[in-house]
Amino acid sequence: MTNALAAASHRDSLVFAYSSLHRTGNRYLGPDHADDVAQQAFLKTWQNLHRLEKSTEVAPYANQVAANFALDNIRRNQRFAPGGLDNLYHDGPRTKVENPEAKLLVQKALSCLNPRQLAVNSLFYFEGYTTAEIGKKLGMSEGHVQVELHRSRRKMRAALAD
Repeated sequence: MTNALAAASHRDSLVFAYSSLHRTGNRYLGPDHADDVAQQAFLKTWQNLHRLEKSTEVAPYANQVAANFALDNIRRNQRFAPGGLDNLYHDGPRTKVENPEAKLLVQKALSCLNPRQLAVNSLFYFEGYTTAEIGKKLGMSEGHVQVELHRSRRKMRAALAD
């Protein structure tokens, strides 16, 4: 692949990752600051695209940059909620589970999944990606992602039924 094609592929990957950057900002700082985090992370990643070897490295790198910007913002402004980051926003998927039995059941259900199924489930249920987005991120077809979700739900149901 020529340098021009590689650069174009990297740019396309970064543009595709923008909605993920926005979600990361929203998760850490709320909707008022999500745009700022996404824009800062996009710009920083854009400036460092030449350092990334593969286009599949762009989205994870950009998401880590977004998370770092958000955490820096929290530290700088001392916006800590009582109990730390887990308690910042109670309406998101990272709501802290107070019931230890439920927590053990969830851990048991997730422990039966293989790494690919765990990644697909995390991206779908916790990060809010669509099956098409997950397929592009993991190099799978959308149908394969749906099959992995179905199989993992079946595995978790069986593990919890025991």
